[in-house]
Amino acid sequence: MTNPLYSVERFPLFPSTALAFEAFDERYLMALTKPSQDYSWVGLGEQIPTDHAILRFPLATYFAEYMQTQGENRTNTPIGNKFFEVKSEEFDTGIEEYLYKLQKDPIAARRWALFAETLPGRQERFVSKQLALLLEAGKTTIGLDGVNFFSSAHPGDYVGGSGSSGTFSNYQSTAKSVLVLQNILDEAAAMASVLDSSGAPAGVEPDTIMVPLSKGISLSSLLAQQSVLRTDGTSFGVVPNPIAGHFKVVVNPSLTDPDDWFLLDSRAASRFGITPWIVMTENVSTDLGLRKFDENSDFFKNHSRIKISSHLWKGFTLAFPQTIRLVNGA
Repeated sequence: MTNPLYSVERFPLFPSTALAFEAFDERYLMALTKPSQDYSWVGLGEQIPTDHAILRFPLATYFAEYMQTQGENRTNTPIGNKFFEVKSEEFDTGIEEYLYKLQKDPIAARRWALFAETLPGRQERFVSKQLALLLEAGKTTIGLDGVNFFSSAHPGDYVGGSGSSGTFSNYQSTAKSVLVLQNILDEAAAMASVLDSSGAPAGVEPDTIMVPLSKGISLSSLLAQQSVLRTDGTSFGVVPNPIAGHFKVVVNPSLTDPDDWFLLDSRAASRFGITPWIVMTENVSTDLGLRKFDENSDFFKNHSRIKISSHLWKGFTLAFPQTIRLVNGA
């Protein structure tokens, strides 16, 4: 009995390198039209395609504010030339196979075809993992304001650098479960203390809770309940869920801690022009992005195999701490 997973109809053999590459391109391009939803959380930050290897962001473009045009009360914040940069780096993966196996072995042909079909998903997963690593290192990574990206002591006027406008926190170090409504209410209220570049309340309103896979279903179920048990300790009974329909649950499959969770203001980019992270993609030619090694290549002459390698030029950075809050989970 023929296994349909390895049938010639499903994964035809490739009598020539040209046909192998042609089939790869067709399956890869088809897969590009079906973006995965598993890593859509990346879009909560800013994604920038560019033709440059380095992007520089002057802080003045993010923190320009109206002030009195004339008069002795006008003051200028010394933003100066402060900026941050994102640099692209090259990353690659690929597949190689003996040509005679692609001509005769349906398992090798299947492996070749499936790599093409899954390559866009691999690219999305790679970006997701890189960003998740940055977020999980944020408690010990120095940010734009000179303190850790997730910190309880961000200077409110770090653009000016005088430190005279108080501080704000985007980090809860005490362990709190995301599956307790009061914890969500308390941490959302804490984000109201976030300050803008002048030291005034920034007006951040969290509307998104990002959790690891282990908490996604339970949290979605909790937030979908229209009524919940009263938990204030003063009385018993059923009361309306105070945050039903308010928060969107975003599951991040790349987070490694099973309990930590994040609050985000997904509208901050459109309202304030600031974002928690930036992903830059340096545009390169097709030949540099997807490289093919046929029988005429030195690779084939040295290894007797044909090869396709996929190369990405990406840059990643955490950006503005005002838009995101990390809560140690429990």
